Amino acid sequence: MALISVSHAQLREPPLPGTYYSAKDFDWSPPWPFNPHPELEAAEIAPGIFVFDDTAVPDTPEQLAARAAHQAAVEHAKTIAANPALAEAERAARQAGQEAAWAKNRQRFLPTLHQPLIYRDGSPATMPGLVGGHRLLVAETLPQKQAEAAAKRQRAEQWAKQTGNPEIVPLEDGRAAYLEMVEDGLPVYKGSFNLNAARTISTDRVRPGGSTGLNLTGTNTFFGMWDEGAVRTTHTEFGGRVTPMDSVTNVNFHATGVAGTLAAAGVFIVTLQQGTNLIFITNAMRGMSYQANLLAWDFNDDTTKMRGAVVTKRH
Repeated sequence: MALISVSHAQLREPPLPGTYYSAKDFDWSPPWPFNPHPELEAAEIAPGIFVFDDTAVPDTPEQLAARAAHQAAVEHAKTIAANPALAEAERAARQAGQEAAWAKNRQRFLPTLHQPLIYRDGSPATMPGLVGGHRLLVAETLPQKQAEAAAKRQRAEQWAKQTGNPEIVPLEDGRAAYLEMVEDGLPVYKGSFNLNAARTISTDRVRPGGSTGLNLTGTNTFFGMWDEGAVRTTHTEFGGRVTPMDSVTNVNFHATGVAGTLAAAGVFIVTLQQGTNLIFITNAMRGMSYQANLLAWDFNDDTTKMRGAVVTKRH
């Protein structure tokens, strides 16, 4: 048997989760969700906030170009700040260009977005009429669907007891899959996954300052969300805009993450060791509709709950 001596320095711990900043370009470069240079030391300057020392790492061509562009922008800003007339002229030119782009996009999109709806007889449709008709249709079928869901759930529970199979299957990273039904003798489990969660959908184009000029924030709108468990409604990102709609109380990281993707405000608070709070508001952390309200259920019997939500939803 061979004995191997390993120094403490050789046992490198995995990078801690958090937000990582470049020491070289700390003041302006965007942060990373991980350390892009795991071979470099990273100092924690606040809880969850790290700075990796890349000062000795040669610049890539992209970094050189980005730094030059940043420096040019800084110099340009100084020139404008020192010349009020130039600043006003640039502001007017920028606003005129923005308004021209908005006008072009309004002409392109708004006729499509605002086509009048009509009933089958050709008369103009109203939103209360459409919603009321849909709710009436859903209400007529709701008792039947509730009974079917209860029977399906009961059969699944009986199957689990008879076969000795679990109703909840633990997965990696603390997630779980839940027995939903049994079809043709085979169990169907439901769980949460993030495979395609990072797809780009151009939400920034419809937000204030976006290229469409639609200036959408989600204000006075509602999302309905059915996920693995309860959302942490006290999270700083939500500001009281998340309402739990059932009796589930087990706060779930995936449900909270999905709620953030939908409606996070983009408020980032860092508490320093001295007790001082630093508050940042960043588009990078905002949800798709960052001022919307969110009604949250867990996903057990979700189709039945969705029908009930349509019938009982408050305006």
